[in-house]
Amino acid sequence: MVTNIQHLNEDVLDIIVAFISQRDAGQLALTSRTMSAVARPRVLSSLRVATPRQTLSFHEFILWEDGYRLQYLRKLGFSSGTATTQLTTTPHLLPSWRERETCVRLT
Repeated sequence: MVTNIQHLNEDVLDIIVAFISQRDAGQLALTSRTMSAVARPRVLSSLRVATPRQTLSFHEFILWEDGYRLQYLRKLGFSSGTATTQLTTTPHLLPSWRERETCVRLT
């Protein structure tokens, strides 16, 4: 019998995380390394860049440690005053993170 959420099958945990908010997934990721690995795709699935300074930070963050975070990104929003742009990605169309890097180079 399972007595702890961390002992659930990873497929079950993925389903649970899919039903919680991105913010709650972020909080769950802070609880343990196991939960961090399970919640990471949900946390990184949708990001918004609101200022020019955040653009550089985003670039460094998403490509840090060989760019593994980029595989989870599905929606990326940019805001500038009142204008908002949203990009949707399909990672399987981009075979390597090095090719994806050119898509998010914002400098």
